[in-house]
Amino acid sequence: MKCPFEIKACKPQIEPLSIPSGVSAVPCTALTNTTTWVFAHPTGWVPFDNNSQAILEGLWENGWGFGWIEGDSHFGQKKALVNLEQGYVEYNNIQWPICRTLI
Repeated sequence: MKCPFEIKACKPQIEPLSIPSGVSAVPCTALTNTTTWVFAHPTGWVPFDNNSQAILEGLWENGWGFGWIEGDSHFGQKKALVNLEQGYVEYNNIQWPICRTLI
């Protein structure tokens, strides 16, 4: 499932940021501080719980490619693996695409 939101990429890192086609880059100063992480549930794009939002944004800001979220109500309050490099969350051996949205 393709992310229906416009993604704006702005992340300090050592290597140049590779921006996929169809994604617009904007100066960091032009971005707002409203970020929402969503995943592709069979019923549509669903935002992660607030605690998971904070963990995901922390992983993103610190350049981590993957990590764990725990306590999200969508995953039975259990641990779920999040792979930011490949863009998915995995729980019980099922993977769902994820998307970082900026408003």
